[in-house]
Amino acid sequence: MVIGTILMDFVWLCGLTLLTALSAATAIEIHAASPGSLGLALGIVCGLLVWLVAVALLGAVAPKPRAGATRVMGGRDFNAWVIQFLIRRWLTMPLVLPLWSQLSSVRWLTLRLLGARISFKAQMSSDVVILDPHLVTIGAGSMIGAASGISGHMMIGEKLIFAPVFIGEKVMIAAAVGILPGVTVKDGAFIEPRVNVLAYATIGEGARIGSGAIIGARATIGAKAKVARGAVVPDDTVVADGAHFPA
Repeated sequence: MVIGTILMDFVWLCGLTLLTALSAATAIEIHAASPGSLGLALGIVCGLLVWLVAVALLGAVAPKPRAGATRVMGGRDFNAWVIQFLIRRWLTMPLVLPLWSQLSSVRWLTLRLLGARISFKAQMSSDVVILDPHLVTIGAGSMIGAASGISGHMMIGEKLIFAPVFIGEKVMIAAAVGILPGVTVKDGAFIEPRVNVLAYATIGEGARIGSGAIIGARATIGAKAKVARGAVVPDDTVVADGAHFPA
């Protein structure tokens, strides 16, 4: 584990050095062609764009972990996950992150290059965190609020588990919501703030989850069902269509 961590840091530093050199060379060349403050600003922006494009294209062609389980520190899928992890770190460097997270169209294109199946008509706050974009689908008209996070992986013991996350159309996910691997949120569902939806849970069409609730692993919330604020739905529970939890 220690050797693997040191090797990962070394690769990250090498990539950081190469990206910095590429971006700086671009900025210097543009500034040389257009001296002055405007040329300097243009050079910096273009240098950052080169950084972003290079990393996004690397993410597009790099191997990605497949759905399922893999052992930590070994195997094709773990190594692929490490590569994608490093790519995300290069994308969150200062100045680079605001460039793509604040511009909706650039964010959409970047996430698509990383493998996400996100409709251009979906909206999300600039600080939403999407881990494992290639495992995430978000339908048209859906909205994801500030400080929410979606993860396509989790660690259990000595294994990494990967599972796709599906969010349908016209889903409203409010602020600070956490969604774990394998979760399905069907069309028109409304998840209020500070909800945690645990692995492999399903939230049905038009269901409403009250703020602060916890939806247990593999639980199923039926269509148009309602979960009270602060409620804890135990693992493997099934809430019938149109029902309330607690009853």
